[in-house]
This record gives sequence, structure tokens and C-alpha cells, in this order.
Amino acid sequence: MGPLIDVEGYHILASAIGSLKDLQILDLSFFGSNIFSDGCCEDLCENILKLKSLEVLGLCFRACPLTDKGLETLALCLLGLIQLRRLKVIFGSMKNPTKEGYEKLVKSIGKMKNLEYLEVDFGHVLEINDGALEIFGKSLKGMAKLKTLSLMAKCEELTDEGVEKLVEGFEGLEGLYDLSLDLRNCKNVTKKGVKCVYEKLKEKYGMVKEDVSYSFKWIVMKNRMSEDD
Repeated sequence: MGPLIDVEGYHILASAIGSLKDLQILDLSFFGSNIFSDGCCEDLCENILKLKSLEVLGLCFRACPLTDKGLETLALCLLGLIQLRRLKVIFGSMKNPTKEGYEKLVKSIGKMKNLEYLEVDFGHVLEINDGALEIFGKSLKGMAKLKTLSLMAKCEELTDEGVEKLVEGFEGLEGLYDLSLDLRNCKNVTKKGVKCVYEKLKEKYGMVKEDVSYSFKWIVMKNRMSEDD
């Protein structure tokens, strides 16, 4: 049995999306598609850029055969979506992209100054190491409007040092209200390292004790406003 949708089908889908000029919310998943390659991504991004009213975008590329070229296309597309307020991007089990490809993408995300909600799931991506996570952290510094941040990684190359570098990038996120940092499947990140990060975040954001946890290498924090606010 062949694929349920072929390249031509993705072209038709992309063209249809591009015709929805007033669309405000778009959520697409290409999970497990061995057909959705760089060319399909380029076609999709070209049409997404036509959506000038788009405010919410969700994209899942898990197990797709994208390469650095596809990630670069996506990075350029995101730079053109200055009106976007909410972004969710899911990767994982992608064998072709290199660390450089992911670095270009996270740098572009960091330039999306109007984002209020950001969710990134790297999944099982070997190329996401301490250096890549540090770059991701630095890319967050200018996102002053960000209120919610969710980051999930199942990356074997990450260590405590990389997580600490990531958190250093939170310095500019003065409006951050909700944070979820899931590192449960990063075997080289220790619970001691996560607890250290948790303490730094708690100190910075003044989190209330009953609203935070760092168990199982999973940090969940909610910044509760004081009655005076």
C-alpha cells in the first residue's frame, strides 16, 4: 500500500492553505510522513507567508525526511510571520538535519518579538547538544512579550551544563508566567543539575512553592501574581 498522500497532494494542500487569507489559526501535523521533504516544506512555507492574519501556528515534523535546507526554509518563513503570537513546533526522529540547521531555526524563533506562547519539542534529536541549547537560550533573550514557554527534549548529548546555559537566556523574559521544561529522557542531565536550575528560576521569578516542582527532571513553574498586582 502506497502513502495516503503524495507530493502532489501536499502541493494541493499548501495551495489551499495559501488561499485562506483571513485564517488566524493553523495547526498541521506531518508525523511519520516519508513524503514530506524539503520541497514540500518550501511549498507550504511559501503559502503560509500569504496568511497576513495568522496569529497561531502549530507544526509537527516528527520523523519527516527534512534536511538543513528544509529547516532553513522554515526559519525564513518564521521571520516573515511578525504578527504571530503563538507558535508550536515539534521535531524528533529526524535523521537528516545537522546541528547547524537547528541553530538557524532557533535563532529565527528568537527574532519573533511578538510571541506570547512558545512550545518546542525537540524529541529524540541527537544534534541538540549543550552548544545548541545555549544558542536556543540566547535566542530567547529578546522575547520580552513571552508569557508561556514549554520545552521538551529527549536528547542524549545534553548535560547539566547545557541546561544551565539555556536558563541564562531566560534573563530577558521578564513577563514569563508559565514554564514547562521536560528533560526526563536526557540521560546525561542529572536530577541534581535540574534542581540547581529550578532554584535559579525560583529565585528569579519569585515562584510560589506550591506551584513548582522539579521531580523526575521535569520543571513546571507558574508565576502567581501578588495581591498588590
